[in-house]
Amino acid sequence: MKKFNVSIGKLVRKARVKNNLTQQELANRLGYESVQFVSVFERGHSKVPHIIIGKMVVILGLNEKKFFDLIVKEYKKELVATLNAGKTSMLVKPRVKTPKKNNTNVTPESAQEPEGFQDAA
Repeated sequence: MKKFNVSIGKLVRKARVKNNLTQQELANRLGYESVQFVSVFERGHSKVPHIIIGKMVVILGLNEKKFFDLIVKEYKKELVATLNAGKTSMLVKPRVKTPKKNNTNVTPESAQEPEGFQDAA
């Protein structure tokens, strides 16, 4: 599994432990029921949802500027990589396979009736 935003996860974990909160307690304070919500971004397997960044600053007593700058730095790396991959993909001409000509085209004149078929005319 690809890891990203590991430094953000480490910062959140450090602050959570410093505040004597379990992952479950932090998840609940953020309005979530599952401990996995916190676990996945602490381990770098998911991004911290933007909607909870302000809540995390308050609950964990994070330095707002430091947290914001770290998020921007980490997301910038990902955005630059995505941007470059998109540009690179446009430089390579896609190879389009054209279907081979089939010389056995069926026309009404060449179609044969199935064996045992009788026209009701």
